[in-house]
Amino acid sequence: GDLWKELMPVSVSAGIYDFSGSAASTVYAQEGMNLTPADIKLMTDTWWDGASTNWTSDDEFSELCTKGHKVEAEGVKYMLSNRNAFGDADCQHIIQTRKGKSGLVFAHADYTVVVAKFDDEHKADQGGEMVPSPLPVGPVSMAVQGVAEKYKEAGY
Repeated sequence: GDLWKELMPVSVSAGIYDFSGSAASTVYAQEGMNLTPADIKLMTDTWWDGASTNWTSDDEFSELCTKGHKVEAEGVKYMLSNRNAFGDADCQHIIQTRKGKSGLVFAHADYTVVVAKFDDEHKADQGGEMVPSPLPVGPVSMAVQGVAEKYKEAGY
């Protein structure tokens, strides 16, 4: 229920996925988005090396940026923009990516990643006419972080 109530009003598309490899399916919920396990792995690389008991450091994230690491979703490659820690003892991260005027924002809990797409040039169909209806990064980031915090609190 969180996905549609909090993410969909402010984003182009969104999804909630398992990144730990411990769930039967990587998809918990998605709307307008269809990420593959490979897409999720590229996102996961921005906060976890896949083996350590700790999340990666800011320096390790900076190194990924320097090396040109890209996140991919549905065949579109996005440049890493920034990463910020949040939560108790900075135990969660929110990452922004960009391609032109749109991009993905994603945040992780312990085993779950919440992803949503923003688009500064989004257009909506109003009675057969496509009118500007921007979905900027700010509200998308707030919604993604809020949902990720709830998943963390619930132990996911």
